[in-house]
Amino acid sequence: MRALAILLIAALFLGCTANETSLAKGAQNPEVTTPPATTPAPQQEEKVYKSEKLGFEARYPASWRVVEDKIGEAELVFFLAPRGSYGTANINVARDVANLSLIEYVNEMKNNTATLLKNYTIISEGEKHLGGHTAYELVYTYMQGPYTIKNHAVFVKAGENVYLITLASAPEEYERHEKVFENFVESFRVK
Repeated sequence: MRALAILLIAALFLGCTANETSLAKGAQNPEVTTPPATTPAPQQEEKVYKSEKLGFEARYPASWRVVEDKIGEAELVFFLAPRGSYGTANINVARDVANLSLIEYVNEMKNNTATLLKNYTIISEGEKHLGGHTAYELVYTYMQGPYTIKNHAVFVKAGENVYLITLASAPEEYERHEKVFENFVESFRVK
């Protein structure tokens, strides 16, 4: 559990700073497809990302880059927004195996994260259902160096797996990226 909290922080940092060389240095090209013509036209063009390694699929904006990476034994996927005035927002997905209930898992993650992040402040939290799975949302801020980062995390329990889906953004651009994140989470399917 503590390892995933550390991994989460590394994922957020790497996601915020990843660049084109990440793809050139060993990250695999993901399987990306265009949505079927029968789906309603989205407000912006989307692609579908499918990960056999992590066992999920989700829709994301076509203008965002996808970077697959590995930290230790953990597989991660970063969806990186085009650079804005305040840096790059990103959506990150990681999977953990846990014998805990979702609430126990979230509580351990909150405790671990509180000890690892500077000025960690929870803004809102609560349970939800997602694609037939139990889920939990957590919105919080923290400091990374001189910068404030706002995160929206969704924990999804699927069997013994817990998927952690996060949005990391500068508070000034959070609202703009929140709709993209909501669409991503709503399209998230465990395979």
